[in-house]
Amino acid sequence: MVTQLQNHENTHVGDNSKMHSEKLVIDTAESTRNLTVPSLDGGSAVALRPDQILILPETRVSDLASMANRSPITRRYAEKLRCVPSYTTRDGAGGNRIVALLALLAALPQVEMALTKCLVAERDRRLFAYRSDQGVRYLTRHVIHVYLAGSGYGSTFSGTVQLIIMLLRRIARLLQLQLVIHVLPTSPSLAVTLDTDHAWGNYGAMMKELLLGQEDPAQIKFHTFTNESIALEPGERFFDSLSPWGRSTGNLTISDRMEAACNIGMLIHYLIHSPLASHSEATFVDLTRAAADRSMGLRIGRELGIARLGVDAPFNLRLGHNAALISILNHILNRNSPEKN
Repeated sequence: MVTQLQNHENTHVGDNSKMHSEKLVIDTAESTRNLTVPSLDGGSAVALRPDQILILPETRVSDLASMANRSPITRRYAEKLRCVPSYTTRDGAGGNRIVALLALLAALPQVEMALTKCLVAERDRRLFAYRSDQGVRYLTRHVIHVYLAGSGYGSTFSGTVQLIIMLLRRIARLLQLQLVIHVLPTSPSLAVTLDTDHAWGNYGAMMKELLLGQEDPAQIKFHTFTNESIALEPGERFFDSLSPWGRSTGNLTISDRMEAACNIGMLIHYLIHSPLASHSEATFVDLTRAAADRSMGLRIGRELGIARLGVDAPFNLRLGHNAALISILNHILNRNSPEKN
């Protein structure tokens, strides 16, 4: 999972703070530390600094089950682990979302510290830039955009992104920051695995939980090994945009996962360093058109090719109610039709 933070409100000319953003990789596999990306200009490979990578401490599935079994509120986690063979997380969570989630809960203090460090650094950079540029036209809203990108069909991202969102919201409340959270999961069309059914299962479960949290945030709650509950505040949004990333757009097909990662990185870069973000939001949120045209349901295709999805619970309930009435009416008409008699 790659977490990237940046503020889109630094719009005045000469602002050097836009040239930087906080990055954090959270993973269970130790091999992630050595991951590099070839340079496009033929130079040396690009790698993250050690302080930008957080590898969750290696642990055994049986140890995670023992930790979860100590408290009544986490025993349901232990029950789920009964279906998982015991292995260590050194090479990853093994495709099991529950293992990734419990590995993160076991390292919760380290994860919260790393996320807090990113948010504080981004906040302080903005405050420093503002105080250094007094007299220059400057937007001072404390809005920080957070991009969460990762494999939606694996285990670490799909199993922990929901908890990461909750932790970011909680830290932002303490720091009095406003976050705009964007989730960019890759779909199983990019999977290199013999078990595609398992990959689609992970992806489907993750998407179901994300949409449930967006429609009814009160349904999403996590319990820690220290008997603490993590939940959103009343009225707090779960996330602000969801952009699933597949292998093909219908017009353009990528060759491998590395190219997908580069494309996602380029998208985030342009959202941060260009007017693309504000243009994307303006293209997506057209309140006049949305209010005038509700006949086709949710409109998630956009000119820029970036899929954004929001859930309108009352509208969905009305659709379901009307569909049920039509189904009942058709059943009555078919039963009373002359052909049936």
